Amino acid sequence: MHRGNAGIPPYVLRFPRSGGIIPPMKTTTTAFFGTLFMFCAIAVTAWDDHAELTWLSLVDEPRVAETIAAESFDAFLEAEKAGLKPVLDAIEAKAAKNLDWYLPPPANLAFSGDSSGSELRTAFLRAIRVNPGMPLPLFVQLPPNAKHKGRLLLEMRKASLYDIRLPNAPFEALVPGGKTTVMETLMTASDEPDYGLDVGLFEDNGTGFGKEYGFGIQPFGNPNLPYGSQAPFHMAFPREDPIIKLAAPFTTRTYPAYRVMQFEALSRFAFSKGHAYWGYRFAGWALHYIQDMSYPYHASLLPGRSTFSILWLNLTGPKADKDAAVTLLSNRHLMGEDYIYRAVAADPSPDSPLAMALRKPEPGFPVEPYRELYVYDVAATQAYSLGRELDRLVAGAFASRYISDPSVDYGVDSEGYDPLEDLAKKPEGDAAAFRSMCRTMLSFVGVHTRQFVAYVRDSSAILPPRKTVFDPRGMVYIAVVAAMLALILVAVLRPRKRRLSR
Repeated sequence: MHRGNAGIPPYVLRFPRSGGIIPPMKTTTTAFFGTLFMFCAIAVTAWDDHAELTWLSLVDEPRVAETIAAESFDAFLEAEKAGLKPVLDAIEAKAAKNLDWYLPPPANLAFSGDSSGSELRTAFLRAIRVNPGMPLPLFVQLPPNAKHKGRLLLEMRKASLYDIRLPNAPFEALVPGGKTTVMETLMTASDEPDYGLDVGLFEDNGTGFGKEYGFGIQPFGNPNLPYGSQAPFHMAFPREDPIIKLAAPFTTRTYPAYRVMQFEALSRFAFSKGHAYWGYRFAGWALHYIQDMSYPYHASLLPGRSTFSILWLNLTGPKADKDAAVTLLSNRHLMGEDYIYRAVAADPSPDSPLAMALRKPEPGFPVEPYRELYVYDVAATQAYSLGRELDRLVAGAFASRYISDPSVDYGVDSEGYDPLEDLAKKPEGDAAAFRSMCRTMLSFVGVHTRQFVAYVRDSSAILPPRKTVFDPRGMVYIAVVAAMLALILVAVLRPRKRRLSR
């Protein structure tokens, strides 16, 4: 999602690097990880422009050019309010069963469907625990460089809670019953969760609804920066080392899977009742979180460091070294994101190398069937596996000033810097390796996008059960600890046996 002018990283306009309050921390360990997570207040986006990623991922798919009629949110709710209650109840029951970190909504938020108009809208938004101020207009975000179709233009503030610069603006307004396409609906909706849907939902975010929603204190990110509060809904670390989870258990309090679960079910419900527009719009919302979790820096804490180097830094490193690690993490996260946005924008043709990666991956590229908790067990797992190599390639591909100097903040100090030009000056081997990594990441995004869309719009599809990813690290650690205890026990008992033998 691009938020700035060409040549100016979008993060400058959105995320100041100072100010705010770090959430309360009780131990040295959580204090360091809390500091690490403050970078999430700056780098909560994974991709600059989800709409373009969705467009390129689906441009070759059947049915995306089909025409559908726009339907207002209020009309959808009014038509289906009786049937929405069991759907929402089933979502919460499923979340409680499948998500270890699930925090149920308070009973007073349960959706009844007994109201109408604005009260019905508010009741529904509160029941799914999103920002109830979301405007949710009917609008279209067109592909880059597409010609406008003569519709009225939409003011940015009518689509977003904040006065931010949105991708591919200006948007076009739709009217109820107005014609749009499947593609326009999906690509527009896939960018929408970044417009404020997940902002202000925690107890310490200074909002009345945040105090009511039951998500507790914000686990990471800066609760006092507007977009910092959406970080736990757009980042997750399901494949992180068990030791990290033990040292900082709040790292598991993340909600992308919860959002996918909600909007996936709502999409299929809308389709089953004949509401094609909301079937695709809810599907686009779910896509956003799946695509976010396909970015390695959203699925790994410190992809450039090993688990033990992270713990060693936490236990023994001076504050300056810890702050430097956070700054370098943020800079590399933003650099990778900025490069891909600029590269795709510089050549928006569907036949460019990056576009082709989204459209059609190389033969033999891994494709997993969509299933329960796909967003973590497939998308996040694959992204996590790329994290260390991506971090190494970023560190070698761009100016060291921006990715290896902790005194420089890429989000603030990079005006006039163009990573495309910089990469073009690098040795071909380094540049080619980084470009290859970008194609791999985007290939995963394309695959995940197509797998999800194929599932939600197939009314006969049955979601396969979860295929849990086996992580041997926990068992290895237990075995190592057991061996160490056994050695200690032997060392303690051996002198005693010798004394007795005398």
